[in-house]
Amino acid sequence: MNDYGVDLGFDSIYNPIVLAAVQDTLDSLNFMVIKYDTNGVKQWQTEYNGTLGGDDIPTTLKVAVDQNIY
Repeated sequence: MNDYGVDLGFDSIYNPIVLAAVQDTLDSLNFMVIKYDTNGVKQWQTEYNGTLGGDDIPTTLKVAVDQNIY
């Protein structure tokens, strides 16, 4: 696997949110967002794969004041 971290952000109570590139079963890259609590326990994760099935390479993570993640 060629997974790697790309960026790191924090919500308003300092829970870390990780942006990563992850390799799928067809060897394409997708991007994944993972949120942890302050104890390092994973709260949720979601993976995004574009419609064309090619590489989806993340670049930057932003956590807005309203806690939305971009």
